[in-house]
Amino acid sequence: MSGQGGAKVLYLIAAMCAMSGLLYGYNLGVIAGAILFVVDRFDLSDSWKDATVSASLLGAMIGAVLGGKLADAFGRRRIVVLGAAIGLAGALIAALASTFEVLFAGRLIAGLSIGILTCVTPLYVAELSPVRLRGRLGSLFSVALTAGLMTSFLSDFAFRDSDHGWRWMFAMGVAPAVLLIIATLALPESPRWLVVRDHIDKARDVLRRIAGTQNVDHDIAEIKEGLSAQTGRWSDLILPAFRLALIAGMGLAVIRHATGVAIATFWAPELFALAGFGDRSVELMGTVGVGAVYFIFGTIGLLLVDRVGRRPLMLVGLTGMGLMLFTLAAVFLLASLGGMASWVAVIAFLLFVAFFTAGPGVVVFLLISELLPLQIRALGTGLANLVLWGTYLLATLSFPILIGLVGDPGTFATYGLLVVASWVFVYKLIPETKGRSLEDIESHWRAPKTHKTP
Repeated sequence: MSGQGGAKVLYLIAAMCAMSGLLYGYNLGVIAGAILFVVDRFDLSDSWKDATVSASLLGAMIGAVLGGKLADAFGRRRIVVLGAAIGLAGALIAALASTFEVLFAGRLIAGLSIGILTCVTPLYVAELSPVRLRGRLGSLFSVALTAGLMTSFLSDFAFRDSDHGWRWMFAMGVAPAVLLIIATLALPESPRWLVVRDHIDKARDVLRRIAGTQNVDHDIAEIKEGLSAQTGRWSDLILPAFRLALIAGMGLAVIRHATGVAIATFWAPELFALAGFGDRSVELMGTVGVGAVYFIFGTIGLLLVDRVGRRPLMLVGLTGMGLMLFTLAAVFLLASLGGMASWVAVIAFLLFVAFFTAGPGVVVFLLISELLPLQIRALGTGLANLVLWGTYLLATLSFPILIGLVGDPGTFATYGLLVVASWVFVYKLIPETKGRSLEDIESHWRAPKTHKTP
């Protein structure tokens, strides 16, 4: 990309992507610390505590279903703005809640925003970005997510001793929502969506701004070729031509949240308590450490995704995750936690977070937005995100249940086995997308027998 206009669009894409990820990460992670105070404020039972933690995930499932269809009907740009506005409303409702029911509604609405943004933002970025920068710009969403998580954990720690501190924890989510609205309104619509709607001249203008060149007819022709079967119906998702791509997208969605990351986001304080660190301030400070690991290794993944590729990051990340989960299982099985054993458990847990963040954490949203053919990209992304958030909800609710049924060692060993299955899935089915146009990636699924998985 060349020219001041192209550079400006790049900066705006980066800003939009960063604010979207930051809002998602903050609204998702803030409950990890706030729940410690909300339980006391509203005298919640364990069941209602779990429901409060999971409310945003239920909202995210609804948002994922709506996001794809809305993005097809009204455009990617408008729906990102809608997601930001909903996130702003959710943060304010939770912060001002006078009853548990209002708080629950606020968290549900915040989750609705999360579901919409995770569906539409990576899709919008993938369709708006130049090929050579698509990986970094798409991965920026995941890295900003980690920054949002770290910010939420810092906020939880900073307001731990304040009067009505939990209200301030939720209220801080307003800032990224406002910034996201401002950044998105300054961006153009996706050129691929414009072609779908037969706004060819507008699509050419956007492509010229992105590419910094007047010769965009080839890009327009490629997009039109990919639209030959475009209908935008849910029934398209079951067509044989798209089946393998959809399985790949949904499988990646399951991998991201079925392999133990829920324990890092929502149950970090409980895990530190489980490892023998019982003081509330220590538990909250531990979540700040988790947030720092998220951000550092997310940044490393961002720098590597367009250099080493998506598949290597996924496979190495899953390998490290599996090793750390089996280490945790061994520590809990062979040692009475305390002293050195507690520190081994915490270090293994932090390394698990590091491998996840630099691998699946950075890559999954990017790959889902890249792998699905244009004909089903918005709807398929919505379905994949529904699976993603449904998996996250089940994983979040199942962690304490698994602890009760099979104990600490069995729980971490179970997650370890899921990681092994995930590694095999990625190795067998997921192609490399680095340096390939979205239309070229789509050809992989149209003729799978003639394309070897890189």
